[in-house]
Amino acid sequence: MKKSSIFASLLITSSLAIAVTDSGERQISSFGMQGGGASALSYITVAPIQSANCLYGVIYIHNATENGSKMLTAAALTAYASSKSVKRIDYDIKSDGTCSLTLLNF
Repeated sequence: MKKSSIFASLLITSSLAIAVTDSGERQISSFGMQGGGASALSYITVAPIQSANCLYGVIYIHNATENGSKMLTAAALTAYASSKSVKRIDYDIKSDGTCSLTLLNF
């Protein structure tokens, strides 16, 4: 009984995301999109690289066609296209090492 409850606790803990806030001058060095519909995905890389290690140095914007994600995608594309400095980037690091954008301020 104890072994199963410990395993369940570890499983729940390992699936949680870690929230990260990066402040300071950064540039979006690349922007891209892939997929379509509900599975559409946007992604960015920043320079200098973010403080936490994201898999492949990429920060993803999941479900890019949903309202909140559309705004993040538009903000990221605007900052990239206009070469504006990004003042703050918030993202979650998932258990598989991928990062998901939650806030972008420029």
